[in-house]
Amino acid sequence: MKKLLLMALFLVCANITRADDAQILVITGKVGNHTRVAAGVKQYVFALNDLLKLPQVSITTTTHWTAKTVFRGPLISDVLAKAGISDTATEVLVNTLDDYPVKIPVADFKKWHVILAVEADGKRLTINNKGPLWVMYPMDDHPAELKNNLTTSRLAWAVNGFVVR
Repeated sequence: MKKLLLMALFLVCANITRADDAQILVITGKVGNHTRVAAGVKQYVFALNDLLKLPQVSITTTTHWTAKTVFRGPLISDVLAKAGISDTATEVLVNTLDDYPVKIPVADFKKWHVILAVEADGKRLTINNKGPLWVMYPMDDHPAELKNNLTTSRLAWAVNGFVVR
């Protein structure tokens, strides 16, 4: 019986590790680094653990869908730098699990310190609550510039990829 319980505990722990090591974000396009080539396309692939190893930034803001919330994750500029974004890149097409494509100018990521949120109020984002990744701008820090329909349309959730153009 003891062996069976230990085996079950091992399997549960192994599944948790695999979930954090599973592919969560694929970046293609104008990037100089790649972790794999699929169908002839160079890709930089992140697992959740890879994103969590980058410096984490918190943004406290309200959105159309949330009250004041503390979002946490890496700066998208850091994510793109890790993938070796080209100096000639001008925009990122954000891909989502629900096929809602969003175009964001590369300049936004530095100007506004936009993050790729992995947490909201200390809880990991899941598919059921706009995750696993959510593009988040510091809207409350710059309401005159960011509290508008354009920025709101760029708050893509269920993010699973970037195409750098």
